[in-house]
Amino acid sequence: MRRAALTITLTSVVLWALLAVVAVLGGGFGDTHWKILLSSMLVTAAAAVAMACAVPLHAGRLGPIPWAGIGASVVGFGMVILGIWAEESWDGAAKTALSLIIASVAIGLIGLVDGARLRPRQRWVVVVAQALTAVGGILLVAAVWGELGAGWFWRPTTVVLILMSAAVVAVPVLHSMAGIPDGALPAHHHVAHCPFCGEPVEGPLASQLACEACGHHFRVLA
Repeated sequence: MRRAALTITLTSVVLWALLAVVAVLGGGFGDTHWKILLSSMLVTAAAAVAMACAVPLHAGRLGPIPWAGIGASVVGFGMVILGIWAEESWDGAAKTALSLIIASVAIGLIGLVDGARLRPRQRWVVVVAQALTAVGGILLVAAVWGELGAGWFWRPTTVVLILMSAAVVAVPVLHSMAGIPDGALPAHHHVAHCPFCGEPVEGPLASQLACEACGHHFRVLA
């Protein structure tokens, strides 16, 4: 997944450069050139968001949520690209595409902060950042479909988005301050036993684990 997304991103960047050269040498962009340029930009954006959504996959975290984000990114940005080439406006399709893009970006942020290696007593910051991101995404999607312009809606929504931004920024800062190297967590950051049956289960704290003895899937946060 990550390799495919990187390949798509690099291909899109190369396409941007080629189109820029064509514009300089040819004296400008035609309608088709602009469509290709915008499409390649959107493909790059879709790949970047999909990569962010895919971050938790390697550790088995967040269940099917990362896949939902990847799907939303592909479909949402794909609908926008189709709209550019079809040259037709459809209010319902535009709202659907924007809603999917908002959802994919929110899931990407949730996945990115979920991978932070924090001290157990600081893990609540990740939970708060994820909760605020989910609420902020839901409010923005509601605004897309409800066409809400009243102050009673946007004031609390803006507060949520501000708090979300602060929490999301705080997570990598705490991650850096914790100084926990990847693959070298201290013993108290590891899970040693299944909380259901007590059988030995090895794995990092806050990751999705499975017990072969009893079949339970679990995640120990602290």
